[in-house]
Amino acid sequence: MILVVGGSGRKVGKTTVACEIIAATREANWTAIKITPHAHERSVHGDTERYVEAGAATAVLVGGNEALELPGGNTLIESNSILDLIEPDLLVFVDGGGEWKCSASRAAGKAQYVVNGHATPELIERVQELIRTR
Repeated sequence: MILVVGGSGRKVGKTTVACEIIAATREANWTAIKITPHAHERSVHGDTERYVEAGAATAVLVGGNEALELPGGNTLIESNSILDLIEPDLLVFVDGGGEWKCSASRAAGKAQYVVNGHATPELIERVQELIRTR
């Protein structure tokens, strides 16, 4: 299963939503991938570390110019831009209000779930259902 978490901008809660989904579905053994065009220094409290702390089996940070090879199994990708390359099984959009980045409108229009900073019980239930049926 491929699940994408996109959002309206930076610092709107995309990583929080991703971590809540991972924590609620640890049995999925997620590979969590953050795709970013921004420079991110690797740290002990960065997004990929947060994914692992939430229960992801593996977490990877991919820069905008790096090639991405999707693994098999359950994969959670935090990105709007990945939607230009793949059609996920489930797309979650985090609307933080305020000004939207360029890729946000396209992602929001494709989303099956729109949330405001936190995963809803309905979203978690849908993810659990998809995991069971895959």
